Amino acid sequence: MDFVLWESGYGPRILCESQWQHRFSAMGAIDWAFDKLRCVKGDIKVLIYEVSEQPNGSQPPDTVAKIVTGYLKELALLSNEEAFLLLNFNDHQKWAHWWKPISSGAPTEIRFTPIDLAP
Repeated sequence: MDFVLWESGYGPRILCESQWQHRFSAMGAIDWAFDKLRCVKGDIKVLIYEVSEQPNGSQPPDTVAKIVTGYLKELALLSNEEAFLLLNFNDHQKWAHWWKPISSGAPTEIRFTPIDLAP
C-alpha cells in the first residue's frame, strides 16, 4: 500500500495505491495495484494511475474499467461503507471516477460517477 490514513480506535480511513506507465506495463501495474486495494477494508480506496486511453463516456477507460469491475464482481467482499476513487493523470489530461456499493456483498451494478477536476 502506498498510503494509509489510519484513525486510532477505528482503523483505515483512506487507502491509496498508485502505478505509473513507466514502471511496468500499464495494465499489469493497474491490475496488481487494484488487487492490493481490494484486499484491505477502508472507507475510501484510491487508485491513482496513468493511461493515455480516453474515458468511455462517463466511465473510466475500457481497459481500466475491465480490470476494476472484474475484481469488484468476482473477488471483492464489498461493504456499503466503502467507496472507490479512480484518478488517471497523464501528461495532457486528468480524469476522476467514483463508485460506492449500494449494499454489502456482491455488487448488483458497478457504474462509476465522473468527478469534474477542472480548476
